[in-house]
Amino acid sequence: MRIVTSPNAMQLLARRWKGQGIRIGFVPTMGYLHEGHISLVRRARKLVGPKGRVIVSIYVNPTQFAPTEDLANYPRDFKKDRRMCREAGVDAIFYPTDADMYPGRADGLYSTYVVEETLSQSMEGTSRPTHFRGVTTIVAKLFNLVLPDVAVFGAKDFQQAAVVKRMVGDLNFPVKVVVAPTHREPDGLAMSSRNKYLSPEERAQAVVLWRCLQTAREAVGISPISAAKLKSRLAKLIATQSAARLDYLEFFDPESLEVVETVSDGTQMALAVFVGKTRLIDNARIVKFDIYDGNKEVRFALGKAGSNPLFVIGINPSSANENRSDPTIDRVEKLTKAWGFDGFVMLNLYPIRTPEPKKLPNENGFDEILAGRNVDAILEQLESVSRCQIWAAWGDSFELRPYLKRCLMRIVKKSAGLNIDWQRYGSLTIAGNPKHPLAWPRLEVTENSKPTLFDVKKYLNNKL
Repeated sequence: MRIVTSPNAMQLLARRWKGQGIRIGFVPTMGYLHEGHISLVRRARKLVGPKGRVIVSIYVNPTQFAPTEDLANYPRDFKKDRRMCREAGVDAIFYPTDADMYPGRADGLYSTYVVEETLSQSMEGTSRPTHFRGVTTIVAKLFNLVLPDVAVFGAKDFQQAAVVKRMVGDLNFPVKVVVAPTHREPDGLAMSSRNKYLSPEERAQAVVLWRCLQTAREAVGISPISAAKLKSRLAKLIATQSAARLDYLEFFDPESLEVVETVSDGTQMALAVFVGKTRLIDNARIVKFDIYDGNKEVRFALGKAGSNPLFVIGINPSSANENRSDPTIDRVEKLTKAWGFDGFVMLNLYPIRTPEPKKLPNENGFDEILAGRNVDAILEQLESVSRCQIWAAWGDSFELRPYLKRCLMRIVKKSAGLNIDWQRYGSLTIAGNPKHPLAWPRLEVTENSKPTLFDVKKYLNNKL
């Protein structure tokens, strides 16, 4: 792994790789890395492939901090960052100084900035008026030095990602911006380098941000609701925590970022809360199922985000989408609640939509590329938590197509390094397969209805 400190050296290295036809994935960070950052690195690696190059920048950008903010105290630990990057397979770290990135600024000789004038005006832009000018400027400079084909940002900074996307489009940067899911602690708090500032008592109270997101989803799940009414309700929830103070809370259109008066399916929510002296942000889209990766023909993942989600792997998806359930999803959601999980993710061995598995393509119609995308999507979901509980639930339809066995083998092989507990619910079918959710036993939690460990490798050996 290379450590590059000079902007010129970084640009020369990137040009050389580009000249060799090598794709570059880029993850910009301010350092003090955590598992959330590493999930972005993994996403970048998947996007550029094993022959591509992944670059991580570590630079605490002074121009996005106001004079009253925590620039001087922002946590730094380059030794730890370097180790984490190496272990994650990063090819190069770009680690410049302020003098490198803003030559002459200390003497008042630096005067060029990039400004986005619409999406950056609300929320973070209101609370931190100079913040986005610093963000767009440094990201533009980094794009010019790293020359990435794809750059990965985290969804926790939703407005930042929207502003960067607008800048990329308006200024014709030849880079694809990908926004990866927010990585959370087991209790739901979004991972952040600033979580280090929190005392134990403050850390416990900080979960109120996650509770606000969940409360909003539950409220809209019943029916659309007045934004003003829901804001008032959530402000009262925040006020129950003695160390918490609301900075802003907004409901808005996820594309235009314009505020809305009524909160309904598809509305985006964002909030900033001071917990003690530490300012934390979070956001979520208010939909029935906030985890959704699919379209009319295929579905790779569907569910509700949680700090302790249940993963269920079925045979193939049916009609459910981000705003509509189906009998299988209803069953999984009810069981999720019955067993105390605060979220679930429905995955499948093959992503083609059909309510009848017997209508899945035959062997000649099997799409290897689509199957690979499905495995990548599954891994992305499993990697979003530190420990996974997977319930096998594909039923006897597993016997319909030989390629389903190959799909399961690939999932098991590629997830081998993750911390996974494979289980099944209910007895095996007569054919020896884990039951489909619609065939699960009654959902009452009793001693006789506990999930059972499922030896997926032994199962596969018996089926091959």
